[in-house]
Amino acid sequence: MEPLNPFFASLHPPKLNIVPSNLLLDAHCWIIGTETTGNNTFFRSQVVQCSYPISGGYGPTARYVYYFMAILSVVAHKQSWVATAALGSVIVYSSTAAIHALVLVYFRKLLTP
Repeated sequence: MEPLNPFFASLHPPKLNIVPSNLLLDAHCWIIGTETTGNNTFFRSQVVQCSYPISGGYGPTARYVYYFMAILSVVAHKQSWVATAALGSVIVYSSTAAIHALVLVYFRKLLTP
């Protein structure tokens, strides 16, 4: 089964069988049954293509560092250089994540068929 979007089709490996071969699919890639059950009218599902998985940049380690810096900026507010460095790190990480989220939303609207 190839993705419907041409951009995702270019990223899709040519012979990767993620979906079992015994599934019955309709024209819009909805799974309507299997070879043994036939057309199951009570259950329909669609194959989900994960295009934006959580990557290393948003993994748990980066979030832990973000939380640590936020707590450090509150706890060490009397040492101005520590608080300034911690808040700078918090602001850079959160603003980069916000801009990245907006870019993903923008491109999602462009790439949906």
